[in-house]
Amino acid sequence: MDFKISQDVVWWRGATRGRLTAISATVLSQRDQRVQILLDDGAKRWVDFRRIQPVRWLYHSWPTPDYIFFEDPVSGWGECTVYSEINKDLFPNRSVYSFENGKFLCYSREHWFDYYGALGTLPFCEFRWIEFWGALNEITKSEFDLFWENAIQPDPDVDELAREMPHELVELEPWTRNPIHIGG
Repeated sequence: MDFKISQDVVWWRGATRGRLTAISATVLSQRDQRVQILLDDGAKRWVDFRRIQPVRWLYHSWPTPDYIFFEDPVSGWGECTVYSEINKDLFPNRSVYSFENGKFLCYSREHWFDYYGALGTLPFCEFRWIEFWGALNEITKSEFDLFWENAIQPDPDVDELAREMPHELVELEPWTRNPIHIGG
């Protein structure tokens, strides 16, 4: 991957399989498999390019794995593909669950969780995604927006679901965590 000089990036600092911390930085130069970055405190570091992630809006889709189960009646709606919009802060901004039968569930930072699905509470770490899920299936903003527009249309089957957020989660905003840590 090629990075541009002065490009805003995140350096995922930490052990490969352990706890990671997202550190904001700016690209100074690139040589082979390493990128020199400037940290907010003025320090410079050479880091492996696989640990550098551009700061950008990202749109992607992924089929839900076999081990994710949905509550009734959603469990009878068929296979599901999730479409996500990742904000520059690395956290999901909006998500659409698109089911085989043409039904949709949508989540945003205003309604980020219910008993049928969730927006997501972890920051998006590209190298971890690839490690666990495989290649990233990026889509365009317009493709995502089309799914979002379909998902917010009235649907009697979706409207009858009890989709309230549990009262203990209403005040939480997982995307406000800083610094960001992933792992144990």
